[in-house]
Amino acid sequence: MNEDQWITLIGYIHLIAGVQGLFLVVLLNGFPAENRRPNRILSLLMLVFSLIILGAGLGATGAYQSAPHLIRIGAPFVLLLGPLMLFYITALRIGQVPAIQWYRQRPLHRGRN
Repeated sequence: MNEDQWITLIGYIHLIAGVQGLFLVVLLNGFPAENRRPNRILSLLMLVFSLIILGAGLGATGAYQSAPHLIRIGAPFVLLLGPLMLFYITALRIGQVPAIQWYRQRPLHRGRN
């Protein structure tokens, strides 16, 4: 096998892994569980991983020639990996997602004019 055939084979393995991840997302959301909130966050995390892997598989197999707009589908989702992992671990530890506080912090003291 030459190098191009190996890259194509690895690309197909990536595509299979991405589809398997999407199947896991369906399974995590489909069955009732007692820890529902962490399972939903885990399914979002798996969806992000699957989209990243599918994008790499599309590039390696050459399928981007028929769908060039999908070649970098996973690139913006890489930024979601850290926050989703934080939310998942926090939801497992304390049972709820940490609240995000969107307020403007006031200065400690005001200057005199």
